[in-house]
Amino acid sequence: MRRATVGIALLLTLGAAVAQETMKCPSCEARGEIAKILTNAKQPADWVKVHDGILWVVQGRNEEEGKAIQKQLDTLAKAMKDESVVVCSECQMQRSVLRSLDWEIVKTKRGGILIATSTDATMVTMLHQYADEQQRMQGQPTPATPVRPTPQAEPATQGGTKEFAGKGDGINTCPVSGEPVNKDIWAEIKGRKVYFCCTNCRSKALKDPDKYIR
Repeated sequence: MRRATVGIALLLTLGAAVAQETMKCPSCEARGEIAKILTNAKQPADWVKVHDGILWVVQGRNEEEGKAIQKQLDTLAKAMKDESVVVCSECQMQRSVLRSLDWEIVKTKRGGILIATSTDATMVTMLHQYADEQQRMQGQPTPATPVRPTPQAEPATQGGTKEFAGKGDGINTCPVSGEPVNKDIWAEIKGRKVYFCCTNCRSKALKDPDKYIR
C-alpha cells in the first residue's frame, strides 16, 4: 500500500519541476511548460475533490493560454497512454499507477481538467488527502473553486455569461437541474460539499461554478 501511495504522489505532481535526468522526457517537459504558463498567468492549479476521486484543473487567463495548456496536456496524455513513448523512470511509474485509475483529460476554453477516479475506497481517500496537501502547499483555502472566470477570459461575445442560473440549493436539489440530488455524487466547491443529481450536472457546475452556486 505504501508503494501505491508513493506512486500516486508521483502521478499527481503534474505541476512539479521537470525531472533532472539526462534523457529528454516528453511527459516532464509538458508538465514543466504547463507550470510556466500557470506561473506567468498567476493562475495556480486547482485541486477539487469529488465523490470518487479528484480533479486537477489547469487554466490560463484566456483562450490563447488555454490552447497552449491543451497542447501540453495532449503531449502528457500521449506519453502516459502510449507505451512506445520513451519517458523517464518517474513517469514510467506514473504510467503503472494510472492503470489502476480511471482517468481522462477534459478540455475547457482556458485549459483543461484531469479527472482521476477510482472505485476503490482506499484509493479515493488517498487521492483526497493528496488534493488537500496540494491546496495547502499552494497557500489556498481547501477546497478551492476550480474555475475563476474573468471578464477578459470569458467575455459575453464568446458565449460566457455571468447571469446566475442556479436552480437548486446543492443540498436537496441539484443546483444545475433543480432535480432531487444523488447523495453519492458531489464536489467540494466554494468551501462546501455540493450535491448533484448526475455527473453531467456536476461537470457543468465545475466548469462555471459562479453560474450555478452561491
